[in-house]
Amino acid sequence: MDPPNISDVKPTIIGAVITLNIIMNSLVIAVIASYPDLRDERTTLFMLSLSVSDLASGCTAMPISAAVCSPSTPSAREAVVFLPKIHMFCVWWFGFNSLHSLCWVTVCKMVALLKPLRHEIILTRRIVIGIIVFNWVLGAAVAASRLSSGTLTFSTTTCTHYFVPTTRRSVQTISAYAFTMVLPGAVLVYATVRIFIVVVRTHISLTAQVHPIGGGAGSAGLVTLQAIRSGRNVLVICAVSVVLTLPLVAFALLRNTIGNHKINTVFSFSAMWLFSCNSFMNSFLYLTLYRSLRQKTRRMFINVYETFRYG
Repeated sequence: MDPPNISDVKPTIIGAVITLNIIMNSLVIAVIASYPDLRDERTTLFMLSLSVSDLASGCTAMPISAAVCSPSTPSAREAVVFLPKIHMFCVWWFGFNSLHSLCWVTVCKMVALLKPLRHEIILTRRIVIGIIVFNWVLGAAVAASRLSSGTLTFSTTTCTHYFVPTTRRSVQTISAYAFTMVLPGAVLVYATVRIFIVVVRTHISLTAQVHPIGGGAGSAGLVTLQAIRSGRNVLVICAVSVVLTLPLVAFALLRNTIGNHKINTVFSFSAMWLFSCNSFMNSFLYLTLYRSLRQKTRRMFINVYETFRYG
């Protein structure tokens, strides 16, 4: 029995995810470039450099992934059989590794937001460059080896399969999910909790400067209310960005149970979690840039950074 056909919804979702990612990063670059005062901050410049690399990877992955998931190819099996090998090499190298790099660049964005120290910014920038280079070189090496052996297929997304020969599909599946889903998701949860704690501490600190100790129970209640509201706003941003991706997750799981198309699984989960993490990151960044245009709230954001810096 032939495998299920790749529906038109699949390339539409992937194309929309990558296009949205490109648009969001373009807006980040445009907003930062439009305001000279924002260009003077080291952390903002670092965010700008990551957005540029993110945008470049997204633009690279867009046409390749669209070609792979084109509705003109009835199934993943037929795509592997009928596409020229050199095209498969380009698809494997540029398509998957661009998405994989995007996923980890997003993780580094969150790390930079949580710990914006000068030395850590330099280290994180080097890590980002290393991740991109490692992914592209590794992708080229693996694709070249499979091209020479005639077994160029989309089998898994992990280094386990690259260096440790195995035939157990469960091991490959678990490790693939860990690289494309669990780790970015864990960082997303950690970032949410950490930002919530810092926002609460910052509001208490700033309000304590305005209302010294002994200011009365009303001041304490106001501090608590403001802290809860600010932390809740951050949680809402995270929750909305994650909830919006749940239909995509359900669709990918459904497709995975109907037909075991590795190409669908790899691109679906990578794109979905990239969308989830990047939506949260960019939403928080947009909120920060918008408030930074007002001096009063800009001072609060600087205090958040100082809280991270000095503990």
